[in-house]
Amino acid sequence: MDEELTVRRFESENADRVWVVHERALRASPIAFVEDAPADADLRSISATYLDGDGEFFVGVVDGRVVATGGYLVVDSSTVELRRMRVLPECQGRGFGTRMLRALESRARDQGFERAVLETNADLRAARALYERAGYAVPGRDTLEATGDVFVSYETSL
Repeated sequence: MDEELTVRRFESENADRVWVVHERALRASPIAFVEDAPADADLRSISATYLDGDGEFFVGVVDGRVVATGGYLVVDSSTVELRRMRVLPECQGRGFGTRMLRALESRARDQGFERAVLETNADLRAARALYERAGYAVPGRDTLEATGDVFVSYETSL
């Protein structure tokens, strides 16, 4: 397999592959994948959620196959929230997450945003390591009372 990752804007024909990347990445992670979770509704309407406003959604493609995803939503006039960073399990550890992160940061910077924030489950150690290697600071942690899940917040200047 050619290891060259091409990062480009989401197109509607990518929708099923984006879902596959999301589901496979979560099923291979230490957190549970929940079928038809209301929190995943954005992935069923990527164009409306991300692209029809000031947000963005990218796919990473290797040999014509979507292997990585990531997007952001606008928080305020200077800040975006990074979301849905995923890489297929068999493609992890090849720098694809870093490439996706840098592409999203670059696009947000080009749009005039100055800051990126995100939140990730504390059990997703590889994701946390990615953000920390990229220079993201940890301003806080929150625990969901209902589940006991711990989430780590990150932020960086663009």
